[in-house]
Formats: sequence, structure tokens, C-alpha cells
Amino acid sequence: MNAPDRYERFVVPEGVSKYSLSLSLSLYIYIYTYMCILGVVREGHQNHQCGVVYRRARGPHYWQYSPHVCDFAFLSFEFVNSFFDENPNFSYIKNRQLHRDENVLFAGYKLPHPLQYKIIIRIHTASQSSPMQAYNQAINDLDKELDHLKNEFEMELARNTGKPPQEY
Repeated sequence: MNAPDRYERFVVPEGVSKYSLSLSLSLYIYIYTYMCILGVVREGHQNHQCGVVYRRARGPHYWQYSPHVCDFAFLSFEFVNSFFDENPNFSYIKNRQLHRDENVLFAGYKLPHPLQYKIIIRIHTASQSSPMQAYNQAINDLDKELDHLKNEFEMELARNTGKPPQEY
């Protein structure tokens, strides 16, 4: 009844970009620096954003952050990528591949609405790499894994049937 036409899933409307990209410096710099100054973060506590360990200043109840650590370690970059007309299954696979990267702090995707063919991917990385590098690396790694899987399948098929693998 109110479902969109089936061709809308495959055709990008005029004036709509296939994808949009936005990069921004995360607010974690200010939040965690403030937490360090207040002494909320304690020695031995590893920050889940960048893995920085804080040190004790005087006695067991006084905590202090190292300014040279906090000023640079909390640089975390955010990457928001919106794709029009993409399969959610492929987004799930890319998301799982991004989670394998050590520099990726957060990777997630969402479908705003089931009848809208749009997927939003959000990636947070540590300061060692950019989200775009992590995203491109994930795509390249997936491509290599799929090629390896295809070659293994063709070799096993050729071994069981006795026919050489075909070129596509």
C-alpha cells in the first residue's frame, strides 16, 4: 500500500549523491582532559578511547594526569558515511572487518528506516590512523578474503569433479 516502488531500491534519484561523508574531531579531547584534571580517571585505568594509563601524583588518593599525554592522546577522529541504496548484509560484514583493526575504537552502522534505502556508517579511530584509512583497509582485506575463499572453493571443486577450474 504505502511501500515504495521496487525500482527505487536500485535507482538513485536525481540530485541525490550515492554517498555523503563527514569528518570531525571528536569531543573526547575536552571531556577526558577535564576528567584527568578532576582526578576522575585513576592510575592503572586504561582509557577505552586511546589506552592511556594515568599515574599517581602523591599518596593513594591523589591523582594527576600527565599534560604531555592528555594533550595528544585523546585525538580521536570520527567518520560518518551515508550510503544510499546499499545492502545491509554487506554493511554488517564491513562492520565486523572494521572491528578487527586495532586502531578502530568504534565502528557501527544503522538503518534509519526499513523503507529508506540508506545506511549510515560511523567509525572512530585512534590518532594513529584516519577513519578513511581504516575503512579502505577493511574493504581491501575483505576483497582479499573473498578472493582466497573463491580460489579455495574452485580448487576443491576441481579436485572433487576432476575438471580444471574455470575462468570468469
